Amino acid sequence: MFRECSDCTVCCEGWLAATIYSHKMYPGKSCHFLKEGKCTVYSVRPTTCRKYQCGWSQHLLPEQYRPDKCGVVVSVKDAEDGQYLMVYKFRKDADMNILEHVEKFCRDNNTEYRLKEIYESDT
Repeated sequence: MFRECSDCTVCCEGWLAATIYSHKMYPGKSCHFLKEGKCTVYSVRPTTCRKYQCGWSQHLLPEQYRPDKCGVVVSVKDAEDGQYLMVYKFRKDADMNILEHVEKFCRDNNTEYRLKEIYESDT
């Protein structure tokens, strides 16, 4: 069972890159359909949105590391030799204690992580 996103819209705010109904979003450019903190196409959102679950929603991280609260979003990514965690730091004041949990998860699951810092001012 996944955690509910509640008020967290980090993935929709453009910190992850995607194309939603022909509209691109990327760091610094929110989803075209995100208005006043809500998805205006939620009931008919595309598969890309329906299937995406950040590491926090998958219970890979403790409750306090919900992306909108800590400034970091973690995604599970596929690679030729398995999967890895992509850690996106999108706020300069992010709680980087999250890396202790990411590193432990990676050790316990014999995988790796990569860190990428992306800020709105960089776009």
